[in-house]
Amino acid sequence: GQVGVDHNEVTIAGGMREQAAQSVDNIARALAAAGGSLSDVVMLRIYIRAGADSHDEQMAIADVLKEKFADDAPASSWIIVSGLSLPEWLIEIEAHAVLP
Repeated sequence: GQVGVDHNEVTIAGGMREQAAQSVDNIARALAAAGGSLSDVVMLRIYIRAGADSHDEQMAIADVLKEKFADDAPASSWIIVSGLSLPEWLIEIEAHAVLP
């Protein structure tokens, strides 16, 4: 799983949209290091911190997924959790990929 932190492990400023985008970018980097890409992702599990799960926040996540995965968005499960490891984290995205 990946959260909205940059390469220095600093939480991205902003809200759900920014953290979701950074989470997917982190997944893309991990996949690239293994010889894959986002097109290899077959399933996402998205953990959203309770209190950060409004309709607007959910739409922000959906928009990020559309931008990052284009027309090939993988299946996903969205789960509301009471919290993540750090209180400033709003979202964690777990990706399952099948690499060639």
